[in-house]
Amino acid sequence: MFHYSVERFNNGNESNASLFLDSASFDRNPVHIIASGVILGTIILFTLTGNTLVVIAVLGYRRLQTVTNFLLLSLAIADLTVALLVMPFSLVYEVYGSWTFGYIFCHFWLSCDVMCCTASILNLCIISLDKYWAITRPLTYKVNSKRRVINMVVFVWGCSGTISFIPIFMGWYADSNHPVLHDPYFCGLQVNHTYAIISSLTSFYVPLPIMLFTYSRIYSVARFQAAKIRNELKHIHCFNPSQRQTVRRQIRSLVREHKAVRTLGIIMGVFIFCWLPFFLMYLILPFCPKCNMSDMLKSALTWLGYANSFLNPLIYAFFHRDFRKSFKLILCARNIRFKGGAFQQDNSNLMSRDTMSLANSNNANDDSSLRLSAIDNVNNCTSTT
Repeated sequence: MFHYSVERFNNGNESNASLFLDSASFDRNPVHIIASGVILGTIILFTLTGNTLVVIAVLGYRRLQTVTNFLLLSLAIADLTVALLVMPFSLVYEVYGSWTFGYIFCHFWLSCDVMCCTASILNLCIISLDKYWAITRPLTYKVNSKRRVINMVVFVWGCSGTISFIPIFMGWYADSNHPVLHDPYFCGLQVNHTYAIISSLTSFYVPLPIMLFTYSRIYSVARFQAAKIRNELKHIHCFNPSQRQTVRRQIRSLVREHKAVRTLGIIMGVFIFCWLPFFLMYLILPFCPKCNMSDMLKSALTWLGYANSFLNPLIYAFFHRDFRKSFKLILCARNIRFKGGAFQQDNSNLMSRDTMSLANSNNANDDSSLRLSAIDNVNNCTSTT
């Protein structure tokens, strides 16, 4: 998410529609400073912790080292860079009320802001595309999967860097009267119309319809597969041992797909909730210099976008059991060592036991009903024979 300012100067008179935190317009009372520091500092801390756990889990546990999870790893790295390179300085700017880190670092910070937040959004987009291809093209999906993932990740970070560091350091994003050149205590993007359109399209308005299309198609395919399997179970009255194993594998696969679709759907909903208000504001204000919005609201929408990087690992923890198990091991296990490219526990094989029990355990909520219906059919078949 971008910390920029949209300002117009007419005959020396300034018409401000800024998206940065102007110290002159904020009430710099101690209550506001303390509350902002505590709340925003907590968001930064949990963003760092959650995304660090995702990185360690994917790199440390072989069970999580899948094609899709390496895309999640790229997303976690993007969110981690937001927490390391963007949020802390935004917090200082919020609390202190002015920029104190100099002209060069201001441009570096703005570039990191645009790059890291764009990378986070584009990673969500390619994750949805990867899941769409996995479901709609299952026979060809695994062909050159590693190369495809590498190409997608390179594209994400290359595109994010292209629309951030190059135009910002070259000055293409702003008009010639950028206030950062004249005010050492100001740091914000005074975007022109061209950069506002290009950056918002790249960072949000193009990925959004792609994600909506892919998730809608994934949901439709998942519902069709579920209905097909349920219909087959109703018409099969007797299974031999090999058929029972086939049905169990189909149900386990369907349950996993339903969980993945549910998790990705939640990620999509959170993404829209966090980013849509900000990008509406970002695109409208450059073309509406008379539009007024309180600095407090601008700050809230800015940090709402940042909060997307904080919420993504929470979604994994609550809705992805493998990640939840690995998080518990990382946080609670004491005798963990790294060996052979993966984490292992001394004096135990807890990870393998947990994953074995995970594979054999019953699934909860909506997924459990499908599994139980299949088990009932298998039991009925066994009793009739």
